[in-house]
This record gives sequence, C-alpha cells and structure tokens, in this order.
Amino acid sequence: FIGELRRDGTSIQTCNFYLHAANQFCRWLVTDRRAPDNPLSHLTGGNVKTDRRALSDAELRWLFSAVPTFAERFGMAGADRAMLYRTAVETGFRRAELASLTPRSFDLADGDYTGGTSTVTGQACYAKNGREDAQPIRRGFAKVLVTYLGGRDADEPVFAVPEKTALMFRTDLRQALARWIMAVQHRKDRRQRLNSEFLVYRGTDGKVADFHSLRHAYVTNLVASGAAPKDAQ
Repeated sequence: FIGELRRDGTSIQTCNFYLHAANQFCRWLVTDRRAPDNPLSHLTGGNVKTDRRALSDAELRWLFSAVPTFAERFGMAGADRAMLYRTAVETGFRRAELASLTPRSFDLADGDYTGGTSTVTGQACYAKNGREDAQPIRRGFAKVLVTYLGGRDADEPVFAVPEKTALMFRTDLRQALARWIMAVQHRKDRRQRLNSEFLVYRGTDGKVADFHSLRHAYVTNLVASGAAPKDAQ
C-alpha cells in the first residue's frame, strides 16, 4: 500500500502518517488481546529529509515570472500565489507561519533602502520552535513588498493560504513546466526540455519539488552565501 502511494507521488511524510496510524491500530489489537502480535512492528518510516529537492535559481525565476499570469486557483490569484512562493523562498517560513503574516509582521525599514535592516516576524504560536523571531530579508525583496503591501489593513492576512498548498504548488509547477517547454520553437529543443529535470515534480533521484521545497531552497541559498553557522541558525 505504501509502495503504491509512493508511485502515485505521495510524499514520504504523508506515507509515514499512514504507517504510524496503522501501527497504532495494530498495537491496540495486541493490547486488547485481539491479535497475538503486531505484524507491522518491523516497518520503519522513510527519511523525510531525503525526499525533497531545492529548486534552482533558474527554476525559481521562471516560476515567479510565470505564475502571476496563471488563472485564479484555490482562492488565490496567480500574482498572490507567486508572491506567496517567493516569500517562502526569501524567509524560509513554513506554511502556517506564512498564513499568519499580516502587514504588521513586516518592518521594511520605513522604505529607506540606504540603511537599516528590513525584517518579517512570524508569530510564535505558528513557529515550529515556538519562538517569535524577526527574520532579516533582502533589500531588493523589501522593495517589492513595499509595493505589494501598500494600502492593506495592518491586521489583514497577507496571504489567503489554502489547506492544499501541496496540490496548488504542484499544479502551478506543472503549468510552468509546460509553458517553459513550449517557449522554444524547434521540436528538437522542445524534446530536450521535455527530457530535462527543469521544473519537474519528481527527479530521477526520487526527490520531489513540493511546497516545502521552497524552504529547502532558502536554506540551500543561505548555506551557499557563505553565512557563518551561527548566523544561519
């Protein structure tokens, strides 16, 4: 059953949830003397950390430029979905933290880009570590946010994040890939793009590019920047 889920594209984390639930049920069967032993006790979950890949800068640039032109989906306009994805890459925030953001969460250094550090602060109750931290953001992204957040109510959620972010992102990724393939005229070039791993959901190594991969891209870029381990933490 787990194998079929994996072949259908289900993430390792979701498969682990199914396995955990089945194991709980089997342990109850043993405790309640309905079964002599747990036949699933030898099964272990997959390693979630090896399941995802970080999208390259080129893939992200294409995605951010293509998604704003897509139709409204899951209650979010294309431009809003693109900004959600970019904010995830620029901050490393998880889904719940992104959903909790309001204009008040952002300190954009009063629009002064010659000095000062712009930050975005996620609410502690939505952070995995339970802390409220001010996350520094790049000056160029702060400029984009000044325009995007202009005129909004300070306590209004910035993003109407749907529950099915994984499906939403995968659909946008598929459409962006199709547009990238059709962006070249010659059939030979299209075949080459079709056989590449640019913007593919699952690569030949089995790793997938899902919504949480945007956080992986943030971490990958942070390490590549040469940031000291203490600063990265």
